[in-house]
Amino acid sequence: MAVASQISYPDICFSNGHLSQQTKFEITQDGVYIFDPTDGYRFRFTGDTSKYSITITDSGTKKRPYKNIIIKRLMPLCPLSGLPVIESDMAHIIGCSVYESSPDRGIQFTQGFAYNCYQVNMWKHQRFELHPTLYNRIGVDRVHACGIYLVVPIVDGRKMKTEQKDALFDYIGNRDVVNIISSHYNELSKKDENFNFHMEDTSIKTDTLYHKSALVELFKQGKLKLGITADYLIGLYGYSNSSILILEPDAYNYVSFYGKESYLKKLFINCEQMMNFRKNLFEKYLV
Repeated sequence: MAVASQISYPDICFSNGHLSQQTKFEITQDGVYIFDPTDGYRFRFTGDTSKYSITITDSGTKKRPYKNIIIKRLMPLCPLSGLPVIESDMAHIIGCSVYESSPDRGIQFTQGFAYNCYQVNMWKHQRFELHPTLYNRIGVDRVHACGIYLVVPIVDGRKMKTEQKDALFDYIGNRDVVNIISSHYNELSKKDENFNFHMEDTSIKTDTLYHKSALVELFKQGKLKLGITADYLIGLYGYSNSSILILEPDAYNYVSFYGKESYLKKLFINCEQMMNFRKNLFEKYLV
């Protein structure tokens, strides 16, 4: 008997309860082969068996015993938490509303583009080549007409990294000189419109499903940020909802090298109001 170590979906992929006691089963990584020599019944269930639970039991009566085989699809496991998650294509079985509200709903990230440390574009920029970053929509706040997103943090590649400064110090031996060089490097880089912003090193991947609890933990560790889109800004300020604004104090006070203030200042009276809004979003969507 093959026993599943994961939780099975409620649907059955294959079931046959009238196989003779002489039935032979061959279970491999590629599938399950079934042969009943009493009536010549043959069946091949193809697919990676690591994704299915296979249960073989005895059934029938003493006079007419049978073998029963049931194959169910397994719920994939979140690589961070180890918890089972529900895939989107199963929503029609368990109910769409149940799927959307379930804490076990699998969350998958999408590739976006880092416009700066506090803004993620969902589409490629028409003029500039932006570095990829990852985001995922976790909800929609209809009261404030905005989408709610988790975003992998973005770093400013135009600033000299700590390891670069340490290497300079090892070579020069004078921290003041290193700071002067670093300052000049940063100022020169900011004048360059190369948009050298990129996401931090992360374990998140685009082709993987994650459990909500794992992402909450990453958020608490600062390895994910909370952001919003604001649909009602379209037409009012020439803003597009194809961008995600990260809700951080530095984001609120950010001024681009074009001298343009953050759009967050058009949404919130002050930074405190924005952070209270973020707190409410966290309690609503990530608790």
